[in-house]
Amino acid sequence: NDWRTSTAEPLIEKAAEKGIHTVTFDTDAPNSQRLAYIGTDNVAMGRELGRVLLQIDSEGGTYGLIGAGGGSIALRLQGVRESLDNSKWVEVADSPKDCGGNNTLAVAQMLELVQANPHLGAIIPVGAWPMNEPQLWQDFVDENSNVITVVGDSLPGQIDLMRMGYANALVGQLPFEMGRIAIDRLMEVRTSLEAGLGLPFENEIFPTSFLDVVNIPQDLPPMVIDMNYIGSWAIFGYILLGIIFLLSIGFGLSTIIKRKHPIIRKSQPTFLLMVCAGAVIAGSAIIPMSFDDEKYSIQACSIACMATPWLTSIGFVTAFSALFSKIWRVNKIFHNPNRFSRIKVTEKDVLAPFASLMTINIITLICWSVINPLVYERLSSSGTDFWNREYTSFYGTCVSSTEAKGGSLPYKIILVITNCVSVIIANVQAYEARHIDVEFQESKYIALATASFLQAFMIGIPVIILLKEDPRAIFIVTSMLIFITSMAVLLLLFVPKLKYLRAYETKQAAKKSRQDDRVRLNTDSDHLKFKVMESKRILNVVHEGADE
Repeated sequence: NDWRTSTAEPLIEKAAEKGIHTVTFDTDAPNSQRLAYIGTDNVAMGRELGRVLLQIDSEGGTYGLIGAGGGSIALRLQGVRESLDNSKWVEVADSPKDCGGNNTLAVAQMLELVQANPHLGAIIPVGAWPMNEPQLWQDFVDENSNVITVVGDSLPGQIDLMRMGYANALVGQLPFEMGRIAIDRLMEVRTSLEAGLGLPFENEIFPTSFLDVVNIPQDLPPMVIDMNYIGSWAIFGYILLGIIFLLSIGFGLSTIIKRKHPIIRKSQPTFLLMVCAGAVIAGSAIIPMSFDDEKYSIQACSIACMATPWLTSIGFVTAFSALFSKIWRVNKIFHNPNRFSRIKVTEKDVLAPFASLMTINIITLICWSVINPLVYERLSSSGTDFWNREYTSFYGTCVSSTEAKGGSLPYKIILVITNCVSVIIANVQAYEARHIDVEFQESKYIALATASFLQAFMIGIPVIILLKEDPRAIFIVTSMLIFITSMAVLLLLFVPKLKYLRAYETKQAAKKSRQDDRVRLNTDSDHLKFKVMESKRILNVVHEGADE
């Protein structure tokens, strides 16, 4: 193909100089002024060869490749490897072989692969070369019937050999389709230019289809029905939950123990404890999310369905309201229009957002639980396997007990809008406080924490909607969202405080050491004065005795 390309490119350039528009088919000349290439996407063809091997045997083994030079053949080799990279098939060390387009050499190289690798499971010649020597090919297959052969191209001679059982599969090109599309594209160019519309395309690639010819074995593997259970992924969720619990409880106990410390007192222990409690409650939602009917009854799963929005909503409101109240408190103090008047903001004042948000959430959740609670159901989705056999998979999900009056959608909309609006308002408050320099830089860390909530809403909600038929994916994504937001809030609020606490205690210890040094110095000075005075007294007594 390389020599064809190098030969065609000068001809295309001459045609372009004379105003003749050119398209290429079957073999491309990408560095020329051709308008389009019509033909096989060779990387995709390689992927299809790999896919067909997986279709025949998904259990894996070792395989070898037969190629011929670079160019499009190298792209096919690349596609095969891409298709099999994440499978159980492994390419042998002495693959690929390069037959250079020599049919006899291609068969000899297949024999070399088998001899060097006694347990070789498959050979993929990405072109028809070895099958162009029918007798040699048949002899090879007869002697190595245990080796799967998936071959590129689907020429008449190859199909005849397939009919006799001398290949497992062919992945061919469609030359007729290439020619038809090439003429159609040229007619499109001519029509567009005659209408004065200019060129309809430039430097385009129009890939053609593949022709798969596969021997269907009589002993097809049994159909596997996927129930989409969460299974062992629940352990992953519980590990994340354990980390949330450990950090929340640890930070909470530290806050209680050091609640009278100046740094903790200025940060208001009530709000810090609210953040810890919110993280624990929201993290607890991972437990009911892990329920499905593999291990639990339908009734238990239905209870878990309704418990999940309760825990996530209440946990979110508890933690988020503390952040909102703190940033609102900062703005209210520093953005006071009368900067010289004293303004007092009590905990009661800043708990108002928490009370309002919690009230809306709880009323909505109560109505949802009473009027139209979620129930657990196992639904089905259909598809086809590698052999185009129709199958049905099942997935468990939480649905409304009745679809009357919109089912659960109105309640979800109220919760999402209420909480999203509050997150947006909090981020606006954080933006307004971005230049406020407060002690311990608390406003900066609160702003980052509220931003993490906004990101979670923006990314998590669309992803969960798209994954509605995959319980495992939903569980993993939702657990990760809860974990990441909880970690962001806890670490951003508490780690800087621990740092300041350590610095404060180091400073206090140094101060105490200096005070002790001064006390010791004063004590030593007093002791020295006492000794001097005592010495003088003794001398006076001695002098008085001498006089007598």
